[in-house]
This record gives sequence, C-alpha cells and structure tokens, in this order.
Amino acid sequence: METKRGFLFKSAQQPLQVLGKDELESYVRACQNDNQTGFIEIGDPAGAYALFGLLMVRGQLVNAYRFDDPALRLPESDWLEHAVSSLPVFGLRTLSLTPHAMRLVKILVEQSRSGRTQSVHSGSLESTVAKWQASADPVLLHLAWPGADGLAFLPGGGLPPHQTLFLAADQVLHSAGGMSALYGWKEPRARLRVYSSQVNGPAWDEYLLHLAFAWQVAHLFQRFEELTGRLLVNTLVREINFSASAHGWNIAVSAHSLTDQALFPSPGQAWQVYQRLFEIIGQHAESILGGDLLSMLLREAQNRLYAPYRAVYERYAAMIALEKSIPGV
Repeated sequence: METKRGFLFKSAQQPLQVLGKDELESYVRACQNDNQTGFIEIGDPAGAYALFGLLMVRGQLVNAYRFDDPALRLPESDWLEHAVSSLPVFGLRTLSLTPHAMRLVKILVEQSRSGRTQSVHSGSLESTVAKWQASADPVLLHLAWPGADGLAFLPGGGLPPHQTLFLAADQVLHSAGGMSALYGWKEPRARLRVYSSQVNGPAWDEYLLHLAFAWQVAHLFQRFEELTGRLLVNTLVREINFSASAHGWNIAVSAHSLTDQALFPSPGQAWQVYQRLFEIIGQHAESILGGDLLSMLLREAQNRLYAPYRAVYERYAAMIALEKSIPGV
C-alpha cells in the first residue's frame, strides 16, 4: 500500500486551516491579491497527509503539484479542479518563504522520494556536510530533527553551501549559504536525505540555469570592466534593469552583484528570459568591443562554467534552437 506524502516541515508548526471548496478558492485568490510568496499545501483536514502543493511568488502561481510518486506538475489553471474532486473538505498550511528558498523547496517537492537517507549525529554534522560538499555534482541536503528542519544547497566541486533554510517552531531563517543555525541546533540526531542533481528534473534544471546565468553575467561584467572601464558596465546595468522591470522579471544587477529572485513555470521559460538578457548584453557590448572580441568573451564565459551547469545550459540552448527550427513550433 502506497504511503501518502506528509506535510512539509512539520517542525515549523504552521497552523492547519480546514476549508471547504469555496473557501479554498477564496483563500488562494486572497494570497494572490496580497502578492504573497510561499508554499501552500492542501490535503487531509486532519493533517495526516498532503495531496497538492501550490508554489506562489509575489502573488503569481508559478507551479501547482499533485503529490503522486514523483510529484506531478499540473497546469496552473487546473489545480482547483483536481483538488475538489479528491476531498470534500481540506486541510491547508502555508509556509511563507523567500524566492531563493522556494527554489530549494521546488527540488525537495519534485524529488522527495528519490534521495539517499542516513542518520547523522549532530556532533558529526560538519564533517558529513564537508563530505557532500566535495561531491562533483550539486546536491541538496535535507536535515530533519524532531524539532527542526534544514535545507542546504551545495553547488559541487568543493564550493561552500550556496543557499540554506532553517525552520523550527519559533523561527524561519534564510541565508545565502550560512550554516550556523543548522550546526548549532542541539538535538542529538537528525535524518539526512541527500538529493543529487544527477537525478535531474525541471526544478534542478531551473536552479542550475539560474546559477549559470548569474556566474556568466558576473564573469562578463568583470572582463568588460577590465577592457573598457565602467562605461559599458554602467550602460548594461541600466538596460538590463529597465528590461527586467518592464517585463516583470524580478532580476536586478549592479556593477558587481546580481539578484535573481525570478521563478518560472518551466526551465525552458527561465532559459528564454536569461537568453533575452544576454542578448541585451551582446547588443551593447558589440558596439564597443566588436563582434570578434565579444564572441570570444561569450565563449570564454560559457566554457569556464562548472561542468554540471554548462551541461544544462548547453542542453537548453540546443533544445530551444531545435524548437525554433521546426515550422509551427
């Protein structure tokens, strides 16, 4: 008999609301109107299991899931029809999270039953994380104590954690890689589940495309400044931010940093947005550097990507190119 999926992060002790069909629809609409960012879980009114998940960023329903094995992405317009046919009354929990944390939750939701599980003593947690940090492939770690949960994204190749999330009854902590909350939790043992990017899927692809985009922009801006000073970089900052704002993409750049809080319904859509921003870079850089030098710099940026990110980036570039070559697509 198949075991139903439990609600995520029970240690956060978010209240369970019991709603009927009309109340459920009204609640989700209110979250959209309030521009909320979070993960809404819908399931058994007693809180025993979850059946559906809605991932919302700034009021936009980005992804809807039915919790099969593995989780199935539903068309965003059809989730309510699926939900109301499953139960007459629903239990609902909402976790308010940042867009960065939601990328981790996407991976966790889509791969929740594919990870490797082990028991870890909290005193050996740092050495265990160090072992997985040395992995060639990016991994997501999910630590579950009786009273807390932690997520840590390890980008691979010995690099330190890139993004972490820690949840307990009285706190939700988001960090750009800081591990102090996880290492400092005092319960003696945790269950560790490890999800590898080798088990690829849409959520993994989107995260790796995000990192590939961020790294290439940072590399190119550094090279442009070395070659031309700040004039070209300042122009690109202005043009990229204008275009991202005009299209509603939550992406902002400065001369030495990039903040990408955009989440997409599919990695293909993510790739197309990132490619559009690269086109803006190319248009302005070519007029100053010339086509040959710009092409060399673009190849350099792509070739220096860490292998797992480059592989995903090249796969989507080839996929989109193929789609454009097929009439009617």
